[in-house]
Amino acid sequence: QWIGNCVNGYAEGEGKLVWKRQDGFQAQDTYVGQMKKGMRHGRGELEAREWGTYSGQWQDDELVSGRFTSPNANSSYSGGFLKGHYHGNGVRNSGGVRTKGNWENGELVEVIEKAPSPPPYRVSSGHPIQGNTVLKPKPKQESAE
Repeated sequence: QWIGNCVNGYAEGEGKLVWKRQDGFQAQDTYVGQMKKGMRHGRGELEAREWGTYSGQWQDDELVSGRFTSPNANSSYSGGFLKGHYHGNGVRNSGGVRTKGNWENGELVEVIEKAPSPPPYRVSSGHPIQGNTVLKPKPKQESAE
């Protein structure tokens, strides 16, 4: 379902596209952003429920630069993309390691810098974390009356 303008029967300009994937996951994906001749083109964000969020610059229905975040795997990547794969200069945070490097078709071909990455800012319970410590709210103290 496209919510936005159409020109000659094609989605055009800013809008929202919602669809159910036919790959067995039974997931509903959502794209919010710019379209040109029925394809993602310009700034936009795709939320693919089973995989994560892709945001950035789209061209001819492909993400060419931006960010991918996978909440399930606690990983992210920022940089270039080519046909759905990390490509060009980029930074990946995964498994507690931040890797800055050059990628070709999803493969890391040159490491520029590798260092510990900061942990995610929230755990699944929704509590924030600082360093490796989950910051849980302190229990309320009962007042003596």
